[in-house]
Amino acid sequence: MMNWKIFNFFFVTSILFFSFHQPYVVSTVSEYKKLIQKDPSKSLIDLKKVCPSIILDIRYASNNNFLGFPVYKLAKAYARFPIALAIIDIQKELEPLGLSLKIFDAYRPYSVTKKMWELTNGSPFVANPAYGSVHNRGTALDLTLVNLEDSTEVPMPSQYDEFNIKASHQYYNINRSFINNRNLLKRIMEKHGFKANEHEWWHYDFKNYKQYELLDISFEELEKLE
Repeated sequence: MMNWKIFNFFFVTSILFFSFHQPYVVSTVSEYKKLIQKDPSKSLIDLKKVCPSIILDIRYASNNNFLGFPVYKLAKAYARFPIALAIIDIQKELEPLGLSLKIFDAYRPYSVTKKMWELTNGSPFVANPAYGSVHNRGTALDLTLVNLEDSTEVPMPSQYDEFNIKASHQYYNINRSFINNRNLLKRIMEKHGFKANEHEWWHYDFKNYKQYELLDISFEELEKLE
């Protein structure tokens, strides 16, 4: 027979852990400066500055997101230095095809992840701040493909942040051309060191992302450092 007192103890303990566990987060500019002085490859780079041809549509700086209101004050796309180099190479490969990357989200400050978790009451579609998000490490990108000629998005099986089966890489009940577009994006991203999130066709994590620290440096603070 199960000892319910023991069960309840471990259940409550696990809830408290997930609710209050605070991972290590680089949260001050001085800490961040020390970090990148020691390892310059960990610098956060303004992707639009190093690759001006990419298109930005930073949804969390607008009302056009699943929350319905902005959580970023600036429409910026930052990522770690190796990711920036990869984006430059990807863009060079796409341009002869008449295509470009459009970025919806990149580095996300840890405090924003905490806010999103609280606002959604711990939605399964939002990273748990007990562990942090790959976006908080500056090593994740949400993106799609657009046509260079008119900047229209290439059709995909679902909309960005459409949290249902259509967002999965395993969804095939749709026009074949949409699947081909999704596969093209996946193929080129994986060629340049990214791994696809199987449940969100737009989300890609960079290889070895765990070696990068969680960060909580605001876009405003990063802009001052440029």
